[in-house]
Amino acid sequence: MNIKVNNWKWNISDPAILDGWFPEFKLSLADSCELRKNRIEIVKSNSERDVFRFEQNGRGYFAKFAHPASIFQKTRAIISPKLESEFNSIALLNASGIAVVDVVGWGSCGSESMLITEELEDAESVRDFWFTTASNDEAMRKAFLAKFAEFLKTFLNAGIFHPDFHPGNLMIVRSSQEIVLVDPYGVVKKNIIPDSDIFEMLCIIGAFRGEIHDNDGIKFISKVK
Repeated sequence: MNIKVNNWKWNISDPAILDGWFPEFKLSLADSCELRKNRIEIVKSNSERDVFRFEQNGRGYFAKFAHPASIFQKTRAIISPKLESEFNSIALLNASGIAVVDVVGWGSCGSESMLITEELEDAESVRDFWFTTASNDEAMRKAFLAKFAEFLKTFLNAGIFHPDFHPGNLMIVRSSQEIVLVDPYGVVKKNIIPDSDIFEMLCIIGAFRGEIHDNDGIKFISKVK
């Protein structure tokens, strides 16, 4: 649904998700007041982007707010908003059968833009899972590597390349052990994925290298290929 709120143009599935917090979200980001405490929780923040969590009608959501600082970045953002690209990337992944976080919508106002996704319940980052949850469970790790190989193979089979494929961009659902991509920015579909791109995505195994046996690494790569 296309709507306009406070000069922002939105493409959003349910406008009610914006109720309450959105009209004054910049105050919430700028001031540690009750407004922030009651409505949003800042996850990370820098000079050009904020990520925060909020709740609406009992559900959790994450919002990425892009606010470029330089004239060049502002001009680029007006012509081609980065978060619109991420919104389209999620649609591409869904169409390709790749597990990705559910998107609610995206909006823009001048050079600023925002992307809202649903919170993935009962999940933890792949990095935390590998180095903490499964750190002392060899069977759990082997099962994870097999599942992860299947997940990566879905990318290659669908002709999808992700230029920033690392454990911090992936979550694992505890109950189902499903692996889900949470940061799809930059994914592209190619008719033929060159070996260099395949190698680049396979390099993710290096993130676990200190904790993985050579034979397990070889098995992982052979399952993907």
